Amino acid sequence: MMIGIVDSGIGTTASVANMLHHISVPARVSAHPTDLDGFSHLILPGVGHFTEGARRLSEGGWRDPVRDFAQSGRPVLGICLGMQLLGEGSDEGEGEGLGLLPFRLEKLRPGSGMSVPHMGWNTVEALGADLPLLETSELARYYFVHSYGVPADSVVARGTTTYGVPFASVVGHKNVLGVQFHPEKSHRFGMTLLRNFSQVDAWLSLD
Repeated sequence: MMIGIVDSGIGTTASVANMLHHISVPARVSAHPTDLDGFSHLILPGVGHFTEGARRLSEGGWRDPVRDFAQSGRPVLGICLGMQLLGEGSDEGEGEGLGLLPFRLEKLRPGSGMSVPHMGWNTVEALGADLPLLETSELARYYFVHSYGVPADSVVARGTTTYGVPFASVVGHKNVLGVQFHPEKSHRFGMTLLRNFSQVDAWLSLD
């Protein structure tokens, strides 16, 4: 087993790699789309503006290789902007996502007195069946930094978080999963998520 971490120039690749190495999960950063065939799992991290992320995927030649990887049935995890890029598009700007999951990002509108971006620690509530990726403790908190989110009623929502209003903080269908928060910055709760991701049978049945 070897997890590949996509280095498209938009992500916290070093932080993700360091966290995986800390929990003794084999992982390697890949800056070349042609490397992906050698991995059993794939992580697409990302921070920043959706338009820039979409551009980097296109100009770096990542689109078809990442789609092919997902279509092979191997597990894919998008983190923050990487999760947003799994969808079809965003109100944040121009550019298309990978189209692996059917959602579009909308501006967060938490209400009076609450600032955007949503920044800091928050909880995740599983929708339907429990999410085996997540820490089950009521103390579990995850670190968020974002201004756009997937609507809570999305058909691929697997967990929601409330910041004034609810949004989908975990999305997934079959072998493709995304989290809006940063597990690599979420201490032991993030470690649990990444460790569980490496154990694909824990969540491959999501549909």
